[in-house]
Amino acid sequence: MKTTLLTMILVVLQCHFASAQNLPTSKRNSKTERTSAYRTNSYEYNDRQRYDNDDRKIYKENGISISFNKDWKVKEDKSKTTFIKAKSPKEHKRDALQEFVHVAKRKAGKMTLASYSSTYLKSLSEAKAYKNFRLISNKTVVINGIEWQQIVHKANITSKNIGIVNEIYLCVGGRARYSITCCSQENSYDRYKREFQKIIKSVKIR
Repeated sequence: MKTTLLTMILVVLQCHFASAQNLPTSKRNSKTERTSAYRTNSYEYNDRQRYDNDDRKIYKENGISISFNKDWKVKEDKSKTTFIKAKSPKEHKRDALQEFVHVAKRKAGKMTLASYSSTYLKSLSEAKAYKNFRLISNKTVVINGIEWQQIVHKANITSKNIGIVNEIYLCVGGRARYSITCCSQENSYDRYKREFQKIIKSVKIR
């Protein structure tokens, strides 16, 4: 009786093993493929969101409108000088610096675009928060019919010793002067440059 029962168990196990071996490869690997597809789609989704998605949110404060990707975290406070602070999603847990965009407004006074940009550039080069300041470019650009000064520089943040690239846009219009700072880690700049351009191209002075 024991021998018969043992034989039956062995037969069942052999049949089960044979069935598993005869399954199509796609079914046997379905779990692995689902996991792989999830990771791939997740990466593609994040990449697409950062660079190619036109579903953007527009912010209108203090006489300016600007749009950001919906993945970015944006804080608004029109009572402050820097009244819009936008931050990119973290790339990983040890992300040393989340790329960001800050929009600020000040009274223009008697400043022209030339004097504003000259003063701003001098303050950047002398800032204690930076070391190894390197100016990359300083030129006039037109954004939606308005003249801005674009300053691009590299530096190291003194407190963290992280290399960064700043794209800074300055404008004087009416009684106000605006500054938009797009900051990225130096080794991530090429990945974020396109997103920065989308943000800047959306800017309109109202």
